[in-house]
Amino acid sequence: MRWINCASSLLADASDMRKNKTTRITLETERHLLISRRESLFALCQACGDEVRLVTVNEAAAIAGINSLSVYRLVDAGTLHYAETGAGELIICTASLGDLISKQEGQAMNKHRLVQF
Repeated sequence: MRWINCASSLLADASDMRKNKTTRITLETERHLLISRRESLFALCQACGDEVRLVTVNEAAAIAGINSLSVYRLVDAGTLHYAETGAGELIICTASLGDLISKQEGQAMNKHRLVQF
């Protein structure tokens, strides 16, 4: 009887010594966004100092995957560059929008290209 108890304790110790095998899967994603309309608006962004494409608040929200209110909040925080039309509507700089998307999703794992026409 004693031998059986020793053998069972050895088996219990052996089962505790099993190695755990883990598998790490890394996915790299790439997102292309095509914005196309007949009347593209390009202008000098005062904050960037470069000529960029400007989009409406609704277009900016769709590009970033957020709602329009969040776009207004980001403008107020100074995160997004903007200009105003003669009618008082905001238009958003796509360069600052691309920077925001890159920061949100991480530059190491995701590549983003904002295709401009």
